[in-house]
Amino acid sequence: VVDLGVKRFMANFLTELKVLIKAKQSENLVQFFGAGQKGHRGLFVAMEVLSENVVTLSKRLLATSPISAERLYPRRWCRAHSQLVRIQSELAAGVAQLHSLGYAHLDLLSHNLMVAETTCGGLVGKVADYG
Repeated sequence: VVDLGVKRFMANFLTELKVLIKAKQSENLVQFFGAGQKGHRGLFVAMEVLSENVVTLSKRLLATSPISAERLYPRRWCRAHSQLVRIQSELAAGVAQLHSLGYAHLDLLSHNLMVAETTCGGLVGKVADYG
């Protein structure tokens, strides 16, 4: 007899694997490197390392209140604001990529909207957690 919780976990795990495999070349979805099993129940998924979520990034880039930051550091605030807008549009593109693959993300929370560093040191928005 298989526990209902185990069945649900396996269904979520397999759904996430299917999406990761299909989305392998999508720029704004977390990149998949492989999956396997270690021991009797030790399932794992190997994915790219993501630096932080968008809420953490927003707080870091706009460390002071927007009004005082805009007045005191207009160039820095404008750069940070435009970078956040670009990342948000990349995240929207990631959701659109999921839809084009036939999937709907049912858990779009801030901890699933991530930021990854590029090889040039830039930032790119990535959607994660498809299970």
